[in-house]
Amino acid sequence: MEIRDEEIILPEDESSHCTRVLRLKKGDEAGVFDGNGNFYRCRISETGSKHALLKIIETEHSDPDPWHIHVALAPTKNMNRIEWFAEKATELGIHELSFLLCSRSERKSMNPGRLNKIVIGALKQSKSKYLPVINPMKDFEKFLVENQSARNKYICHISDIPKEHLHEIARPGGDYLLLIGPEGDFDRQEISMAKKLGFLEVSLGRNILRTETAALAGLHILSLINQKGT
Repeated sequence: MEIRDEEIILPEDESSHCTRVLRLKKGDEAGVFDGNGNFYRCRISETGSKHALLKIIETEHSDPDPWHIHVALAPTKNMNRIEWFAEKATELGIHELSFLLCSRSERKSMNPGRLNKIVIGALKQSKSKYLPVINPMKDFEKFLVENQSARNKYICHISDIPKEHLHEIARPGGDYLLLIGPEGDFDRQEISMAKKLGFLEVSLGRNILRTETAALAGLHILSLINQKGT
């Protein structure tokens, strides 16, 4: 999307969606989100399958949330499960998503390009104002070192070590970084490494959850804590 002189030029895929799916025509009104907190009420001045031109009538800006939820997880071998998570996480209000390469990771590499399209679709559906940041996969240790300054840092794992539930520890406001391991869980060395860098061990309940389910559950807990606190 390009904004120029109070007009919006839609890219080819969005133009096609506008004319062929929504069946909008010249003179119709349409709403456009830019993913940076702005909503534009527009009137269509030109249509076409490869381009559409919209005249901005009114602009509304929404401030970002006063909290930031960053979930980092080891992606599953089946990408459909990660795509499902990215879609639902966007609907629930995730701000940042990272992928971890752990010792027990089933997937060693990934291309986040398709995830961006899925996230954009979820943004439109949920009418969220800000597009989540999607980061490429990083080695677990390197990721920890680069993100050790995060204020509220949690690591979820399924060992028998007694842990407090996330909802008992987390407080509203601030930044959160939640680590979710692969299907085989983090190994002892990874857990020890995270603890040394200030990550708190937390539980998400008595049941053992799949990777994407655990990530979604943790996100939802943090989101509810903050929405309730505002």
